[in-house]
Amino acid sequence: MKPMTALYHLNNVQLFQAKAMENFLSRLNKTTSRGIPVGPAPSIVLAQLIMASIDYKIRTYTEDFVRYMDDIRIFFHKREDAIYTLHELTEYLYSYHRLVFSGEKTKVQSVKRFRERDLRDEEREENAAKMAAAEKMALEQVEEAFDNLPPHGYDVRSGTTTGGRSRELDRGNSTG
Repeated sequence: MKPMTALYHLNNVQLFQAKAMENFLSRLNKTTSRGIPVGPAPSIVLAQLIMASIDYKIRTYTEDFVRYMDDIRIFFHKREDAIYTLHELTEYLYSYHRLVFSGEKTKVQSVKRFRERDLRDEEREENAAKMAAAEKMALEQVEEAFDNLPPHGYDVRSGTTTGGRSRELDRGNSTG
């Protein structure tokens, strides 16, 4: 007897929705491509609907995942669980959405390796963004300091300009 997997736990409504979406996308993409449509706003909405169904499927295995658009990172404590889920999701994606994982981007790796390779790049990007923000703030402070400099010819000790007028007069604050 064939062992039952999570793939077979989809109810009839989910199966109907998946097939209806597949038929619609097949007609939409008939001459252009295979996969999740990208581009115009309606395609983005459709892509997110598909991805929501994939999110739901992933949650049947674990809550420990993140997704941005169609880039997904799923975390497991055991490598065997990750491999099993990858196989199950591969079957689900093709069977219900006619999608396949990217061979170049799909891999099972340890959290240590993920941190060393992927997070390091993100940390570099984050540090570059912080440096750019710090440079912008420093430039703004320098500009503000130049804006607050006394006028040319101003004598700091006497509070007058070369012509003998006081600083208040230079700023238009005459009292008399």
